[in-house]
Amino acid sequence: MTETRAHRRPVLFHKCALMAGLLAGYAPPALCQWRDSAAAAAQAVGTAYLNAIRAADWKAAAAFLDIVPLDHYRLAQIAMARRMKSQPPMTVERLMQMDPKLPRAVAEYQVQQMNEHRGRTSILEIEFGVSDPDSLAALPATIVAQRWLEVHDPRWRVRQAVARNNCGYAPVDSVPTPIFRVLGTVVADPFAYVAYERGDDPPFVPDQLRGFGPRLLTLRRGMDGWWVIPRLDPAQSFIFMRKVECAGEKPG
Repeated sequence: MTETRAHRRPVLFHKCALMAGLLAGYAPPALCQWRDSAAAAAQAVGTAYLNAIRAADWKAAAAFLDIVPLDHYRLAQIAMARRMKSQPPMTVERLMQMDPKLPRAVAEYQVQQMNEHRGRTSILEIEFGVSDPDSLAALPATIVAQRWLEVHDPRWRVRQAVARNNCGYAPVDSVPTPIFRVLGTVVADPFAYVAYERGDDPPFVPDQLRGFGPRLLTLRRGMDGWWVIPRLDPAQSFIFMRKVECAGEKPG
């Protein structure tokens, strides 16, 4: 049978794929040693970062962060907050002009909800613990990193809930110290991924298709070592916060 160009194409593709697989599977000893060394260095940084988080030493933890993306995020949130602050409050008349078919009673209710939401906790306070955009803009980037780490810690959330409920103190058992267990590190230069578990996370159940597995730290290699990229673990968005109830006055 005459071999045509169309016939040779899949044959050549399979040959190339086989050769690529063989080359990818062969890693020189020097490359393996470099990967092991890089993984060990990245894991040491990730472990030290988690230890600082556990100790609530926000200054030490922030020293491991790559603060450039966090600062870009801060500036974007400040600009958005300033735009929202400059907008006048919604009125019933203005809303009905935008939607003439809207009944006045419905418009009054919606405006009330809009204005109440406007006066609640701002995104800046949720993200950085500072509600005023000008005050947040005046803070050094290193201090912002410390605040960002602290306000996203579950212990901070519990204390804030205690304060909102006018409790005189936070029970010790409601502010647990987290326990971290590092599972391993994978390097895909210039990034490294440190898998870890947190002691107060719900147990991993393989049969739950929508469940969460281990947490992940992402690090980036710079000229002077590995840096933790400031990212929130998706599991943190689904952390269950039980209701905080005052247990009475603090015992003397």
